[in-house]
Amino acid sequence: MLKRSSPDMADWMLSAAAKFIMSGLHAIALWWLDNKTVEKKALVDLIAGLAWQGVSVLGTGGHAANARATTGDPVGPASPRPD
Repeated sequence: MLKRSSPDMADWMLSAAAKFIMSGLHAIALWWLDNKTVEKKALVDLIAGLAWQGVSVLGTGGHAANARATTGDPVGPASPRPD
């Protein structure tokens, strides 16, 4: 997914970004084990939003302002969000 969204990025950057995302997901999973009062769906929605925002700036030098200038939207294409 990262390579498709940022085909011009150097392999080392894609690898580092993937590792960052994987480590973050692991940390959130460990956090959730101690905080199970948070509903899974709410946590999944949070994670999806954070990951999408991060992926949306790849190839822009890593800056949300550059992504906004390129796409007009800091998050990316509109997608339906569950109520």
